[in-house]
Amino acid sequence: MSELYPEYKDKLIWPAVPGIILILATAFVGFFGNANIIIATCRTKALHTNCCILIATTAFFDIIHQLAHIIFALRFFAINYFMELDSCFYMQIAFVFAMNFGSFAYLSVGLDRLCCVIFPSRYYNQLNRVYRIPYLVVMLLLPTVYSSTLLFLAHDAIGPAKDEMVVCFITDVFYGHMQRTWNSVQWITFAVTVVSYCLLWLMIRIKNATYARKLTKTVTYIMGTLVFGWFITTFVGMAASQAHATPYTMFLIHTDFGWPANLGIAANYFIYYSTNTEYRRAFSDQLAMLFLWRVDRKKRNVTDIHVISDLRRKSSRQTG
Repeated sequence: MSELYPEYKDKLIWPAVPGIILILATAFVGFFGNANIIIATCRTKALHTNCCILIATTAFFDIIHQLAHIIFALRFFAINYFMELDSCFYMQIAFVFAMNFGSFAYLSVGLDRLCCVIFPSRYYNQLNRVYRIPYLVVMLLLPTVYSSTLLFLAHDAIGPAKDEMVVCFITDVFYGHMQRTWNSVQWITFAVTVVSYCLLWLMIRIKNATYARKLTKTVTYIMGTLVFGWFITTFVGMAASQAHATPYTMFLIHTDFGWPANLGIAANYFIYYSTNTEYRRAFSDQLAMLFLWRVDRKKRNVTDIHVISDLRRKSSRQTG
């Protein structure tokens, strides 16, 4: 994107503003929702299962991912958004890792549900108790290896272009051919994820595993929204790359079509709330605690006002 630097180094790229604001809005909603998922998992004993721990871990990485958009927006509106590609890579490394971790993690959740349905006795007696930590390490190792590999390939692709000035949006670390590679790998991951969930529901039907339906239904909705959102974002990016779009057009595509993936992340909280009893109960308790705290605070303020006004009346009478 060095072609953009001479023209836009000291001014806003105004056509990108609506997309950035939309991404910011989804990021703030996602912050609230994913933080609630983590808190609910920590506070609620019924959510101390392997699957829920995987979900909470994914929520944590989704928060880190969306933090990148807030930082970029601050730099963008301060007109300080260009930097060298190599510096951009190291600034974004944690956020890109979290982004790719989150896009893969629901495949791990699907595999966990498959283990639950195919080996129910072994799953609940061993994997969810005795061997819980090794099991969770393996499940979390899958998205870790996936994300780390993509980061390694991205850094290798930078090569001689490391001094090139780029806007430093989160996806700019995938330079040159890595942009197509990343999109293709994401598509393959989503396809495998969809197949695993189809297989999961087939096994539930065959084994009549009604005990697994409730949470599986919820995570399937989540998977569907995430895959659909990421599909739109990566499809538009891949189509533009195949059409040899200019750096200016590619930047606008990243900002104006980055919101579907972020919307999928932001929707998690609302899907869990509307489709799962345990999560809904936990979220309701947390909202009630927040609401009651505000009500009590208002009551204290009102009481203080009445006390002060009474004291003023008494002092005025005594003075009179």
